[in-house]
Amino acid sequence: MKLRQFLVCQHPFAYCDGCLAHHLDISLADARAAAVTVGAEAGFIRHQHECYGCRRVIELTAMTRGQ
Repeated sequence: MKLRQFLVCQHPFAYCDGCLAHHLDISLADARAAAVTVGAEAGFIRHQHECYGCRRVIELTAMTRGQ
């Protein structure tokens, strides 16, 4: 999945669904669906924090430490 690889390469930075859609050139709906899926996997998390891309405090997806 492109989103997973992007987050691994960007670690420790985390991005909101909108910024993920922009960086991956996919729709917001597709980015959100992929982010929710990846965020539920071991080694990833979804939580409220400041997005590295747009600086909004919003729900975002990130890789956790230890990956």
